[in-house]
Amino acid sequence: MFKNTLILLTFLSLFSCNKTVKTESSTDEEQNNEYEATAIVFKDQFIDGQPINYYLRMPEIDDRVLKYYYGNFEVDENSASDTLLNSLIHGSSKTMPFYYKCFMTICKNVDPSLDKYLGKYCIDLLKANTRYCMIKLRQGYPDYFTGLVANEIYTKKDWEEELNNLLVQLHLNLEKEDPDLRKELDLFIVGLKNDIEHINEK
Repeated sequence: MFKNTLILLTFLSLFSCNKTVKTESSTDEEQNNEYEATAIVFKDQFIDGQPINYYLRMPEIDDRVLKYYYGNFEVDENSASDTLLNSLIHGSSKTMPFYYKCFMTICKNVDPSLDKYLGKYCIDLLKANTRYCMIKLRQGYPDYFTGLVANEIYTKKDWEEELNNLLVQLHLNLEKEDPDLRKELDLFIVGLKNDIEHINEK
């Protein structure tokens, strides 16, 4: 009798342990599926030489950024989008490659009615991450980003002064950097000026 009771207790103990392990495993799966993709916003598997999972597993990646990447966040002119864009602009140097890619994807896909809203954030990105932006410029800057910056500066009363002030600030940010990056900045500013003059001709 005692022997049978001992076997029964042992069995129940093992069953209980297995149940606990299963529950913990289920919790992990739920956490991993928290950002279940509805429509991943870009298909790149590597960014700046690192696999995409390298960035997705970073504990410091902002929750809204992950939601955007997995297609569960719609950018619009509201406070939630303000927070998302500011997170993308002011991330750490570790997160910047992923954040920059997300930001450029927003620029590419944004509704034209949000051009003005997004333009000011494009300038903030340039100011906060001048070096990284110029490195990407050398690799082939997207026209849509340049267009958003040009459209924002064009709306200013004295756009030439506004453009010159931006040039001075960005050059100061690159003061101790590779001279080739400063050359890229000059070319970028010339491109902006040409875009704005083209807008004025319309």
